[in-house]
Amino acid sequence: MSLRLKTILAIGLVEILVLMVLGYSTLSAMQRSILQEFDSRIKVTQQLVSGVAKEALIAFDLARLDGVVQELIKDPDIDYVGVSTNNNWISFSGEPVSAAVENESPETVLSEPVVDTRAAVTEGGQAFGWVHIGFRSDRIQTQRVEVQSRFAGIAVVGLLLSALLSYVLGSWLSQRVMRLNDAADRLGRGDFGALVVDRGRDEFAMLSNSFNLMAARLRSEAGQREQAQQSLRDYSDQLDRILSLSEDGFMAFNSTQQMTYANPASVRILGLEGQPDLDEFSRHLMALADDWNLDVGDIADGQAHQVRIHRPTPRQVELVSRRIHPESESSARVIYIRDVTHQKEVDRMKSEFLSTAAHELRTPLSSVFGFSELLLSVDYDPETRRELTETIHQQSARL
Repeated sequence: MSLRLKTILAIGLVEILVLMVLGYSTLSAMQRSILQEFDSRIKVTQQLVSGVAKEALIAFDLARLDGVVQELIKDPDIDYVGVSTNNNWISFSGEPVSAAVENESPETVLSEPVVDTRAAVTEGGQAFGWVHIGFRSDRIQTQRVEVQSRFAGIAVVGLLLSALLSYVLGSWLSQRVMRLNDAADRLGRGDFGALVVDRGRDEFAMLSNSFNLMAARLRSEAGQREQAQQSLRDYSDQLDRILSLSEDGFMAFNSTQQMTYANPASVRILGLEGQPDLDEFSRHLMALADDWNLDVGDIADGQAHQVRIHRPTPRQVELVSRRIHPESESSARVIYIRDVTHQKEVDRMKSEFLSTAAHELRTPLSSVFGFSELLLSVDYDPETRRELTETIHQQSARL
């Protein structure tokens, strides 16, 4: 449902409610006024006729009574007038009715064509008869219908005017809302140059200004974000080139234990195919090494392990696993693989060299030390001392 239609319906509903309350109040007041006026007229007429009838009945002046009755029947709002005693008419004029007709409430003027009324003719507590008057309600009914028709016409005109006003207002509001909606759509599609032009001074204008300020901030933040993303891409490319040239292997696994990166050295050293997850990588490593049965995910953070693998090329590797976020429970990690085969071979050769050198040095040093100790402790003849000295010289030459 559009804003225009909602505005029309809302204003129309308010107008209908106001007209219903106003109409009910007006018609109720009109009816009360009609009933009060009609009741007052009934009482005045009854008092007049009762007074005349009382004097005529006491004096038994029926001619005067007939004259009054004939004069009253000339009133277009009176249907009949009569005076009765013992349910018999003494004087009567108008439409025939029974002398026993009961008195009706004035409220029947709103529903009955004739309101039957009667009043007692009394003097000194003694009843002489009844005065009967029938009041016509057609003129009152006509006035009531006319008032209702006029009110209905005014209500229809008011509804049409309110509908026209609500349509104009709804269209004006809808246009302003559509401008905001179009600008928001453009902003959502990444067009940070979207602006709303609203030169009013109401809440919509304030909202448009706030939208323009938000778009300006988003435009500035988008530029900064693009620069940051470009810097991050440059850094990532640089890091990727560095890792691609490295002789050591690097592998990255995300929090779902899926491999997200493996440099060429790790593929070459371990013979990886595709991008296995952490469990598959652990099983692959166990297949390469006979002495490795540890799950990579269970390796302590930062602890180095050396593994002897026999394919694709027999070599000794060192494996280190580090969590990317050690302070959290995330299982994202980086695994470092280093080929230590040459280092191990150099260490072996160094050990063998030191062992051989120590053996080769021990024999001549023992001779030098032994013969020099003899010369110091025994007083040999010159010939013997010369032989011992030559032996020491020969062993020193060997060193």
